[in-house]
Amino acid sequence: MKKCKNLLLIAGLATFLAIGCGNHNEEKPATPGNEQQKPSDSQTGEDKDKGKDKDASSDGDSQSDAKSGTDANSDAASDQHDSQSDAKSDTDGKSDAASDEDQPKECLANHFGAECKPCTCKHGTCNDGKDGTGECSCDSDIWTGDNCDECKNSLMTGENCDECKNSLMTGENCDECKDVLKKGDNCDQPNYVDINGTKWAVKNQNTTAHPSYLIREPITCHYRNEETFKKYGCLYTWADAIDVCPRGWRLPKKEDFENLLKYLGGTESYLSNIEKIKSLKDTSWGGTNTTGFSALPAGYRTSDGRYINFGGMGEGDTAYFWSQDKYEYYNSGDTKSSHYMSLSGSALVSQTSRENAYSVRCIWVYNVDD
Repeated sequence: MKKCKNLLLIAGLATFLAIGCGNHNEEKPATPGNEQQKPSDSQTGEDKDKGKDKDASSDGDSQSDAKSGTDANSDAASDQHDSQSDAKSDTDGKSDAASDEDQPKECLANHFGAECKPCTCKHGTCNDGKDGTGECSCDSDIWTGDNCDECKNSLMTGENCDECKNSLMTGENCDECKDVLKKGDNCDQPNYVDINGTKWAVKNQNTTAHPSYLIREPITCHYRNEETFKKYGCLYTWADAIDVCPRGWRLPKKEDFENLLKYLGGTESYLSNIEKIKSLKDTSWGGTNTTGFSALPAGYRTSDGRYINFGGMGEGDTAYFWSQDKYEYYNSGDTKSSHYMSLSGSALVSQTSRENAYSVRCIWVYNVDD
């Protein structure tokens, strides 16, 4: 009996130890009226097989999960590599852009300097380009200034520097008064040369205007062409010549011409000394012009409209100047005439028909403003 008790204790201890060691196949102790039936061997085998299948399925799922994890890790690694590649590409792109920015840009034409500023040359060539200074080289001799926008001749203006700033001026360089009897920056001084006390105008008269105190028909200015007009002035008939000198000036008398010839060593009506003749001629006519009289070979116009002995015709080139004195009888006395002075290879005081057209040299008498 005691031996049986000992066996029961040992069996209980073994059951306790089995439960303590994590045996999940513990059997509930049988209680009176509720005993479980012990499974049969066939059922036990089936359960074992099902357990194996379940374990195998679990292992398959674990392996599948593990493969999925591996694949996910591989994808993540690939994505990380791609991201790193993209980041590197961005970095390389930024580096290239920075490198491009560091490179100096080429300027457009007519721009200069590091900032490619626009050139300011108006009539010139700009030193352009990124290394350029922007300095202007003027296109021609007529322009000057930092921007080549100023006429080199300060008396001129206009888009082509071909206009006179002062409306009273004329000439190629705008340094001559339109009124040939005036001079000075404002054309407000009489333009004459004093020869032995007589103040001769230094240019032939070229106007059709009457003195302000005279009212009569318009004065006619005869000239062969525009070129001869600009160079020699007008040719007038005697009737117009006596009115063409303005207030303060007068047409020369016969006596004025005679005194001029005598002053130069001739007679009252004739001068033949070549050097003295040259002293009356403009340098453009082969003279020395030491007197300042500046005579030019304008020639004359006949009563029938022919132009004779004007500049360019050779040895016959002659200057003719009207005097105010009449000569009542010419040849047969049927033609009215007046005195004049001619100048070519010699100087002569004589008379001619008043219908011919000669040059006029006014003599200054007084200042009308005094």
